[in-house]
Amino acid sequence: MAKSRISWIIFIILFVDLLGFSFVFPQYAPLFLDKAHGLLPFHYSVAMRRLLHGFLIASYPLSQCIGIPLMGALSDRYGRKPLLLISLASNTLGYSLCLYSIATHMVSFFFVGHIIAGLTGATLSITQSAIADVSDDDSKPRRFGLIFLALGVGAIIAPLIGGHLVAGSPPLYAIPFRFALGLAFFNIFITLLFFSETRQRSDNTSITPFFEVHHIFNAFKIPKIRMMFVVAFFFSIGWNCFIKFFHVFLIDKFAITSIGAGRFFAYFGLWMIVSQIIIKPLSKRWMPQQTMAASAFSLALCIPLLLMAKSIAIIFAIFPAIIVLQGLIYPNTIAFISNNAPSDMQGNVLGIAQSIQALGKSFGPAIAGALSVYNTSLPFMVASILVFAGGVVFMKYLQKQEAFSRG
Repeated sequence: MAKSRISWIIFIILFVDLLGFSFVFPQYAPLFLDKAHGLLPFHYSVAMRRLLHGFLIASYPLSQCIGIPLMGALSDRYGRKPLLLISLASNTLGYSLCLYSIATHMVSFFFVGHIIAGLTGATLSITQSAIADVSDDDSKPRRFGLIFLALGVGAIIAPLIGGHLVAGSPPLYAIPFRFALGLAFFNIFITLLFFSETRQRSDNTSITPFFEVHHIFNAFKIPKIRMMFVVAFFFSIGWNCFIKFFHVFLIDKFAITSIGAGRFFAYFGLWMIVSQIIIKPLSKRWMPQQTMAASAFSLALCIPLLLMAKSIAIIFAIFPAIIVLQGLIYPNTIAFISNNAPSDMQGNVLGIAQSIQALGKSFGPAIAGALSVYNTSLPFMVASILVFAGGVVFMKYLQKQEAFSRG
């Protein structure tokens, strides 16, 4: 019961954190593409706006690549709670700088806010480690699925509200950021009062000037983890090349408004929840490796289908399959990595895993932004190829695992 309570407290913390992000994320594309009321000077071309939007999306996860392994290793040594509080506090600073950027039309502060929040924004990594602390191998996929569930619930509520908050002439882009800032402070309060430490302080984790390189090297020496890191990277870069460009695609092809985008992202969130509801019955019928392999290859086939859509209704019809498939891939990927990591390296290994995924979140939008300058279909095609490559590497991983088990 105590472990279940901790899991649900973690769910609430993640939900509030992701709710704040879901308020602001749909505003990024219009902030950069809106010539009349956005952040960028009026004379900037559409191609330049798309490119800068891609770099903005990439700046946060790129800084995470540096900060997350450090935060994960520190949480292994000093416990999850103090590092979680530091991570949540960085969110308040990041949102504050974004608000200042919107008020002054100084886009550089938007980038600075993202970079600062990214360097210490390890909420997901630390909560994943806390879940691993209180879970066995069998319960990890289900409990890691709570992360995707939290994102789904937040993605339903926030875009619906945020789209109406922004609606106006001129658009009120600052209001969702104010809501997100308030939620960030509220999350610190929840963590202080209700989050119970899942890992006691340990002096076994050494912190040296080059500890990140040392720990990454040690993690990659574990064969089972090494290949799964590659799988996670391909899935992450492919998914983010697609999903982080998708809002731009909707604006360009269907002229979707802020309210329309809010409804679409809420629909997105609904199907994220559905994907987690079906994980349990699927886990009884299929082995995790079967679920993950089938989902990867199916996702690679579904993404290009969106390019054939002639109306937003067709997008709404295809998108549920894409979200459900991604919802099956993500928790199983993390569970495979966690199950093959020593108990005293959970924070470090999961931190590295998130750092690798953050690389994908950096390269994916940057690639999509650069490709979209030439053709808006290219990000979808490249995303499909990358996800397919992840599925191929995962099949190689399964073959090696089978050969190893045979002796």
